[in-house]
Amino acid sequence: SGARWLLIILTAVGMGVLAWLLVKVVRHPLGQWSLACILGGGIGNLIDRVLNGVVVDYINLLFMQFAVFNFADICVCVGVALWVLVIFLDEVHADDAASKEQ
Repeated sequence: SGARWLLIILTAVGMGVLAWLLVKVVRHPLGQWSLACILGGGIGNLIDRVLNGVVVDYINLLFMQFAVFNFADICVCVGVALWVLVIFLDEVHADDAASKEQ
């Protein structure tokens, strides 16, 4: 409450870092997709916060008790899930490569 500009600044900096990672660091295609999803969702929520002062949530699942959310939130959650998958796959491949060297 009352920290709108702090949230805007922190989100903008975070999206800048993700954009840099996407362009300069991450080369794995699934990693790039995951960062793109997180970046898109973050920018969508950032636009909402700048224009409206709040993030507008509009998806309400009436058939079960769940939080109200928006499409940008879906993008962030899917992107994070994909990033976790990328980390897991990298670990599995690193373990396979290490076992083949022995």
